[in-house]
Amino acid sequence: MDALRRAQEMHKGARPQQNPSQRRSPPPQTPPKEETKPLTEQEQPVTSPAVFDTSKLFEDKEKLLILLLILILTSEENSDPTLILALLYLII
Repeated sequence: MDALRRAQEMHKGARPQQNPSQRRSPPPQTPPKEETKPLTEQEQPVTSPAVFDTSKLFEDKEKLLILLLILILTSEENSDPTLILALLYLII
């Protein structure tokens, strides 16, 4: 019974009683937003269109062959996933 009493005391001490006026606290103040000005042409980051260079893909014939094998194996329903992972490891 002593352990039960101590557990109840600890539970009461863990969450102190608050009256309703203390429960409502003012909302946290947010810092004023800084006005953002549009970037000038010199400040804007340069973005280039995404271009995939396929000439590098055909330079290494062995990697191309492995990629084709992976493509064929992934289209099969009962292909061995460990074989596909092993082929991916060879490409690296």
